[in-house]
Amino acid sequence: RLTPSTKNTRVNKSRTPKVFLGAPSKNLIKKATPLVLEKIQNGVISTRDAKNLQRRLNIRTRRELMGVFANVASTFSQAPATKNNIGAVGRVRGTGEYVIGFNIEFDEHESSQGIHAEQTVVAMAHQNNLGRLDSIYVTDSPCGHCRQFLMETYKGGKMKMHIEGHATKKLEDLLPLPYRGPYKLLAQKPTTQKLVNESKNDAKDKTLQLAVKAAAGSYIRNKPRNSAIALETSNGKIYTGANLEISGKKSTLPPLHYALMMLGFEGVPFDEIRRAVLVESKGVVLKNEATTRILLETIAPNAKLTVRTIEPSTSIFN
Repeated sequence: RLTPSTKNTRVNKSRTPKVFLGAPSKNLIKKATPLVLEKIQNGVISTRDAKNLQRRLNIRTRRELMGVFANVASTFSQAPATKNNIGAVGRVRGTGEYVIGFNIEFDEHESSQGIHAEQTVVAMAHQNNLGRLDSIYVTDSPCGHCRQFLMETYKGGKMKMHIEGHATKKLEDLLPLPYRGPYKLLAQKPTTQKLVNESKNDAKDKTLQLAVKAAAGSYIRNKPRNSAIALETSNGKIYTGANLEISGKKSTLPPLHYALMMLGFEGVPFDEIRRAVLVESKGVVLKNEATTRILLETIAPNAKLTVRTIEPSTSIFN
């Protein structure tokens, strides 16, 4: 039988949160960085490579491994204003792949135009059709903007949040009153799009056609709201991105920002962009053209922007 003092001691112990021990050591990050960078393909580290890295670096737990990946991911960060380089990594449920992310800021633009590390993780999982994330590790505490964004992912409330220096919690415990949304990001079926009044020349325009194709993957609440962009660089390579429109209306990830992440992963300077093709749904009210044009004028002054209209290829939405 427990005495009152023993019982109280045991109760207090059970209520003590298990706090994560903090960031990986500098020596471990220094050793891991070239090894991890070598294994990242399109923002993803395969399950096999992750296991080999864990063994080679003598890392005991999955959470510690994610801490290393997130800190390495922060080396991709572009934060000229705040100097706050943030890294993140998400783990794909079932398959065990790891998706990395980092923050991007733009000179001469307000902070709301920036891209958050957590957004990059979700966008890269979306880009690679990887499905639900079961956990995410972030080197700094996520803002409310990002918590809502993560909540929109399929079963996002159950996602484990590993925040450096804090106890691991489920996302639903960190965002008790989220905006109501479909919560199907990373699980929503694409709606195939086509150009309005497509010409023969349009059919031969690879950049334009890739933008239309990317628009099928838009994550939207109200139809039709599909939007996508294709960025062509000076070496002829094309990067695409679609809009990810979450329930917190001001937290939408625009197509340009999505595509810029792809350039960021490959270290391509934004001023290498020579052409941008933006496609948006017919009749859309909240358009991306104005903000896209303003941002491009700053980061890619030599880029020519073309805007075209799209619509679903069938009259029935999927």
